[in-house]
Amino acid sequence: MPVHYEDADSPVFTFGDTLINLLKATEAAELIEPEPVAPPNAGLRFQLAILSEPGVVPVGPTNRQQEFVVRIYLAGPVFTTPEREWNVGLAARLRAGGHEVFVPQDHPEAERTGRAIFRKDLEGLDWADTVVAIMDGADPDSGTCWECGYAYAQGKTVVLFRSDIRGSGDERDIPYNAMLIGAADAHIELELATLDEAAAAILTTLAGR
Repeated sequence: MPVHYEDADSPVFTFGDTLINLLKATEAAELIEPEPVAPPNAGLRFQLAILSEPGVVPVGPTNRQQEFVVRIYLAGPVFTTPEREWNVGLAARLRAGGHEVFVPQDHPEAERTGRAIFRKDLEGLDWADTVVAIMDGADPDSGTCWECGYAYAQGKTVVLFRSDIRGSGDERDIPYNAMLIGAADAHIELELATLDEAAAAILTTLAGR
C-alpha cells in the first residue's frame, strides 16, 4: 500500500478511499480519553474516524475534538488568486476540525511595507503552536521556508504539505529540500490533492501529535 505520510509514531497508508494509521499503542491514550487503551491480550484494537459531512473531517472522538485545539499558522504563498483561494478553503476546513487558524492574507497591514508585513506575520507565528506549511511550487516559497525555520527554532510543531507533482529533492530519499524535511515533525505528499483530501491528511496528522 502507498504511504500517505509518516512520522516517528505512526505510518499512514492509503487503501482506496481509506487511510490506515498504524499508531504506537503508547500514543493512543490521548485519542480515546477518557476510555483506556485495551491491553495487548484483548484481541484486535482499532479506532474508526468517519467523514460526517463534506468539508468536515473528524479527527477522533467528540471529546477529543472539543479538548484538542491547535493554534495553527497557515504558511504558504499568497501571491495569486488560486493560492489565496486554496488558503481560504484549507483554513475553513481546519477550523471545522476544531482548530484555530491564523492566515496571513486575512491580516493585512494598513502600511503596505515589507517591515510592517514582517511584524504582523511574526505576531501570528508567535501566537501559534503549530505551523502548517504549503510546499507547492517548483521550489517552495522562500517566505514560507523562513517561517518553517523560525518555528523549528522556537520549538513549534511543523507540518509540511505538498500536492505538487514535480520533485525537487536534494537526494532520492526526500521529496524536496533537506533542511525543510529535517525541520518538520511530519511531511505529507499528496499529488494533486483536493482541499478535502489535504484537510483530512493534515487533521489526521495533528490528531496524532
